[in-house]
Amino acid sequence: MIANRLKALWAEGKPTINGWCSIGNPFTADEEARLIAAAHHPMDAAWIKLAIWTGMRTGELCALAWEDIDMTRGELTVRRNVTQLRTFKSPKTGRERTLVLLPPALDALRELRPITAMQKQHTIKRTLRDGRTVTEGCTFVLTPVITTRTPTSAICYTAFTLGDKWDRLSRRAGIARRTQYHTRHT
Repeated sequence: MIANRLKALWAEGKPTINGWCSIGNPFTADEEARLIAAAHHPMDAAWIKLAIWTGMRTGELCALAWEDIDMTRGELTVRRNVTQLRTFKSPKTGRERTLVLLPPALDALRELRPITAMQKQHTIKRTLRDGRTVTEGCTFVLTPVITTRTPTSAICYTAFTLGDKWDRLSRRAGIARRTQYHTRHT
């Protein structure tokens, strides 16, 4: 029923339900450029580019650490996801996966490196699928201490906190309302 309604709305040129675009509505190159232009901080501009060019889930992007990235090989390993309570667990797939980075994603990481790579390394505990925990050192690629106007004790973003930032950027860019999750399908 819902799929049929989405198809009907799309055919009518109305790709939204309650103001939200359907998941099959990827970002155009123009929308990517407008989002990046709407960013007030270089970290935010690079984060948008990284999200679009890696297709990572929001929680995985929030939990990405410099220790997961091999710039020489042009790869990153998705090792963890962060929950709304800022606890760390295995990615949704249940196991690590390595992504070969496309040039725009590498460019985004090169832009982020001088901004966040020298920040404090945090010791975190990640819960594995079988319930065991592992301790890891993480220097987060995206960290709220860089762009916040008020003091924060948060060591990384969550999908919720990054989502708030995403909503503001989307409005400033004047693009159709979509969640950051849509970058996975772009």
